[in-house]
Amino acid sequence: MFSFSQLRLYQQCPRKFAFKYVWNVLPAQDEVSLAWLEGNLLHSALCWLYKQVQSYNIPTQEALLSWFNHYRQEECSEKNHIDGDDPFIVQAYHNCEKILSDFYQEYYPFDQEMVIALEKNLFLHLDSFIIQAKPDKITKRGDTFVLYDYKTNQKLSSEEEQFHREQLLLYALAVQENYGKYFSHLECCLQYLRLDKEIRFEVTADDLEEISQKYLTLCQEIEKEKEENSESEDCFPVKQGNFCRFCEFASFCRAGKTLQSSSSQIFPEQYATWYTESKNKIKGLEEEKELLKQQILEIAKENDFACVYGNSVQITLWRRKKIHIENEEKMGSFLEQKGILEECLSLNEKEVKNFIETNPDFRSFLEIKESKVLRVKGG
Repeated sequence: MFSFSQLRLYQQCPRKFAFKYVWNVLPAQDEVSLAWLEGNLLHSALCWLYKQVQSYNIPTQEALLSWFNHYRQEECSEKNHIDGDDPFIVQAYHNCEKILSDFYQEYYPFDQEMVIALEKNLFLHLDSFIIQAKPDKITKRGDTFVLYDYKTNQKLSSEEEQFHREQLLLYALAVQENYGKYFSHLECCLQYLRLDKEIRFEVTADDLEEISQKYLTLCQEIEKEKEENSESEDCFPVKQGNFCRFCEFASFCRAGKTLQSSSSQIFPEQYATWYTESKNKIKGLEEEKELLKQQILEIAKENDFACVYGNSVQITLWRRKKIHIENEEKMGSFLEQKGILEECLSLNEKEVKNFIETNPDFRSFLEIKESKVLRVKGG
């Protein structure tokens, strides 16, 4: 029996498939990946959410997040021995909370389609082979049944999308095999949770025939390799690529060892992603800070306040003039004609302001703007 993840792994790298499922090699790394962690948390939370919807007991967003936090503490931290204080793990939790909140707000009150089944185990028979299928959700809209699969990709290539389409088409075959007379009109929906993107497509008879032939051939190919059961380079050949650097079986594989020897020169993609996410968060906080500043200034102006007080904090309002030279070349010529260029170059900020006040002609070269500054004390 195969799962789609096994079949996909074989297409990505037959040798990794063999290490994991044929030769039963224990991986060098025994750590839970962040991608797996986020995927597990989000799938479990959305399954719980739609079970409540199916029971006509729609939870609040707060209840969803509360369940999520309880689940991740008990199931993940305790059973999988995950360090909940690790900053990367904490960031993964925050990512999940944000995704769940956005999902809730977009689909509430969850009445777009009727929920028929959640994480239903199905089995597809292709000749003598069995493929396990487990759609995340099956819904009904009119006379159309929709198969859903949640994805947590941070980015999406055309190759990745094609794999995902094929996965749902295999699930559609399994649904038709098990419930053919009830599920005649099928639609598939890929929900990319991190990307806030949906891809929907109708299932046609031609699609099902093509995918059936492709994966029957794939299963036969795997079975042939298993019968040979050799660890030679020709059996379960390596498909070398950048992912070899992060393969848990790299130490057992010649291609993996070659790539890992230079891995110190590679900046991990995950760090780049976290950096970008942090940068976007900082930008969002700066925008929020500016909005709060304007609100404080409006309150101060309406009430003629010089200070605004909060819990153990005092904010004082200051007005500051910002001077910008519009044309340095013309200003330099003007000062030289006046015979005071050298004198002006040695002035400090306070002396410059005094000079401007006593020399109105000088102002034509300057743009003077008044800015309002908040100075915080305490907190």
